[in-house]
Amino acid sequence: MHGNPSSRLHSTANGLLRPRQRPLGRAERVRLESLTPEWRLLVACAAQGPDPGAVRGLLGADLDWQALIDRAVRHGLAPLLCATLRAAAIASPPGPPDAIVTRIGELYERHAGRHAGRVAKLAEIGAELDGAGIPFVVLKGAALGSVVYRDPTFRTMGDVDLLTRREDLAAASRVLRRLGYTLDESWRTEAWYAAHHNHLAPLVAPDGSLIVEIHGSILGPGGARVPVAGLWERAGLERIGTARFRVFAPSDLLLHLCLHLAHDNLFIDGKLRDLRDVAEIVRHYGDAVDWDAVVGQARTWQITRYVYWSLWLARDLVGAAIPAAVLERLADAHRARRTDALLRRLLPALMLRPGPWPFTLPAWLMVGMVPLLIHPDPPGHAVRLLARRADRGGRMAAKHLRIALELGPRARRAASRVRAALSRSATGARRRSLEDGRGDPATR
Repeated sequence: MHGNPSSRLHSTANGLLRPRQRPLGRAERVRLESLTPEWRLLVACAAQGPDPGAVRGLLGADLDWQALIDRAVRHGLAPLLCATLRAAAIASPPGPPDAIVTRIGELYERHAGRHAGRVAKLAEIGAELDGAGIPFVVLKGAALGSVVYRDPTFRTMGDVDLLTRREDLAAASRVLRRLGYTLDESWRTEAWYAAHHNHLAPLVAPDGSLIVEIHGSILGPGGARVPVAGLWERAGLERIGTARFRVFAPSDLLLHLCLHLAHDNLFIDGKLRDLRDVAEIVRHYGDAVDWDAVVGQARTWQITRYVYWSLWLARDLVGAAIPAAVLERLADAHRARRTDALLRRLLPALMLRPGPWPFTLPAWLMVGMVPLLIHPDPPGHAVRLLARRADRGGRMAAKHLRIALELGPRARRAASRVRAALSRSATGARRRSLEDGRGDPATR
């Protein structure tokens, strides 16, 4: 790369997220041209039908290949990067350096082997659950790779997520333990998961090659509430490997992905792979996607803001074919344009992290603002949402706080004031909740 890498990344981030003199309109898109060549190439890999000319042009840049591969792995796109670079090398030799082609080829083969092994184990688990009379739905990556992607290897996954009815959770866990799966309590205890999380403690295969999470709900702790009865009714059978499993209907698949990205992860732990999932669902099902159902359920469940921003990112970053009319119907006319302008700058920064943090406020504070900006309910509800997430968010806040403290005395004083203010807000929300008789917000 030419010039100072640090200054180049800093100017890139400022170019993407610099303050505007006017509010951003709803139709305005993420400015990909402001990203470094490595980020643009990775986004091109995540996009459907990347422009071959654009990819070849990026390959002619002075790429930092190590940074590109690291980002591809972090965003779950290593197999797609491999396919894109191989196609570019065939279409316009010489393509990437041989050592890079070899390395990403090894990553692809590794993911292919893992996928085959996990699908085989899923078939074994499915047979045992069926034998025990326990219905289940296959969620997220385990379903998407085989059902909607042209090549299942393109969709990386770290674990297998299964949804059972709440009354079957304990029985399903016993079935997996009989298969030799053991609890992973390295982060929290089994009792904590049962009381506070939407899935049981993770279960690890005897050979350590697979982690299974058994869910009783599709949402983590938070403000949204999704009735699962309708999800079960609309689920259908799809082939995964050699067996057929229940999978959500197309509209429910989209809604679940949007909630996972925006509600559970607040875009912070989001990956470009999540946006490619949305694009692949729309491509695979085509007219079978019931957009009226997507909008209607989003309104009924009061999650329109989560769905809107997830679909907006999927459209603008990876080219998902989201109808403009759908985004307009999901848009909240009561939100201030200035708030939306901030989210259009903040969300890509959280997803891509293109360089040094481009905002004046520290990252941990901006992260904490996301539910306040997105959540459809009044601010008091969003504050309680922050309080319930304090344990999880605190670890990330501590990380970013350490970075902020390195900036000098002024940053230390500002961070101290902000921490005190957030502490008072969380304490006040907890006190009001207890006074109202609703229990401890951190445990609901």
